[in-house]
Amino acid sequence: MGRSPQPGTGRAAALRAVGGGMAVGVLAILATFAVVRATYETGAPAKVANAPTPAARTTPAGAPATPVRLRCEELVARGYTYAGVVGYWRAYGRPPEMDADGNGIPCEEEYAPPAVDQFWQQ
Repeated sequence: MGRSPQPGTGRAAALRAVGGGMAVGVLAILATFAVVRATYETGAPAKVANAPTPAARTTPAGAPATPVRLRCEELVARGYTYAGVVGYWRAYGRPPEMDADGNGIPCEEEYAPPAVDQFWQQ
């Protein structure tokens, strides 16, 4: 007499496992397709629940949290020290409009000569 097969073993169990894996794969593909289609149709990414939000735009390292391309007079009016102005100038790529005579010393006309000289002699 032969042994009767145990339930859940053998070929039938293997087929169920493969079928379950395929079903999960198909669902993943359909979900991806839905997101891609929604993005294509609206021109904007689809909203995904619990998706991380993009980080807020930050200023370059060491730069004050102020708009780019302020003039020297505007920085003085905002209370920047001369060291702060030089940091702003460097952080934003040394804009030429902040160095009127092109000598590499920004906003020197707006600050007292001793403050400017003291900064550059450090």
